[in-house]
Amino acid sequence: MIAYREVKHLFKYIDLICGCSCFADLLALRMFPNAKEITESMAAYEALFHKVPVFDMGDRDVTLAVVGDGHTPRTAALFAFRSRWDCHSIDPVLRKTYPSVARLTCHKSLIQDFPEMEVSKLVLVAVHSHAPLGVAYQKFKARDRITVAIPCCVKQEIGRVPDFEYRDEHIWSPHNLVKVWRD
Repeated sequence: MIAYREVKHLFKYIDLICGCSCFADLLALRMFPNAKEITESMAAYEALFHKVPVFDMGDRDVTLAVVGDGHTPRTAALFAFRSRWDCHSIDPVLRKTYPSVARLTCHKSLIQDFPEMEVSKLVLVAVHSHAPLGVAYQKFKARDRITVAIPCCVKQEIGRVPDFEYRDEHIWSPHNLVKVWRD
């Protein structure tokens, strides 16, 4: 039998989200179909909260745009619950909106069809997204910006090499490379 302490590192993001006051709400809204999806969204949160804490989670002037969030706005919803940011989920296959989640706006759209948006502070996130990150990068104008991509089968590029990248062993997928750009 394997002791939990021997594999605890594998459960980092599951343990963290289970301790969040918003976890029951996320479950009730059926945001996450499985644990793998939790680890991917939590990895994006971890990247912005611990790896590159550029913007304060309480700063209401920050706009988060999650491109290719999937059928449910899981990553954007996680940030909406855990920050004071204005969160946008953009995906053509979004099934519904979630008006009960404060500061979350869902856009059923390809990023190519999304209107340009100008904000003061931007966090652009692509978690296993099939949307072209370079197009998303051009759609948003911001004075300060950070971009985080966790690519899977589609290259995620913005026209220059990332400022840094790392493998996140806590993502339950072989696609666990996290790329970060700062502007």
